[in-house]
Parts: sequence; C-alpha cells; structure tokens
Amino acid sequence: MADLKDFAEQLVNLTVKEVNELADILKNDYGIEPAAAAVAVAGPAEAKELVDNAPSNIKEAVSKDEAEGFKKSLEEAGAEVELK
Repeated sequence: MADLKDFAEQLVNLTVKEVNELADILKNDYGIEPAAAAVAVAGPAEAKELVDNAPSNIKEAVSKDEAEGFKKSLEEAGAEVELK
C-alpha cells in the first residue's frame, strides 16, 4: 500500500507540463484518453479565473529568486510571463 501512496503523491505533485506529457503518453502509447484526470490534477477551480482574466498578476511582493522560479515553472507550462 505504501507504493500506491507514493505513486498518488507523485501524481498530485505533477506540474501542468508533466500532466500534459503524461496525457500524451497514455493516449499515444496505450490508447487511453485521460482528459478528466488531466483536468483534475492540473489545478483548482481558481485557475479558470486567472485564465479568463488574463493578463493579470498572479504573485505579488515576492523575492527575486522566488519570482524567477515561478516564472520558469509557468513558462515551462507554456505561459508568457513578465516580471515587474
């Protein structure tokens, strides 16, 4: 059972980019269409509001290092990011 808990934790902690890659593997290699699972793992309902109101501020008053890390994560997921 511990292995399944570890696996579940890995799934929950996937980035959006990793979820998309997993969806591609499941579809192309195994014929599984994982659309519902990808949406569930991708993020909370608050994400829709951010997309609908884009462009908008996502994080404010953070350190330069934290901002750079956040920017990198978003760009890896396909977002366009501007730091101010």
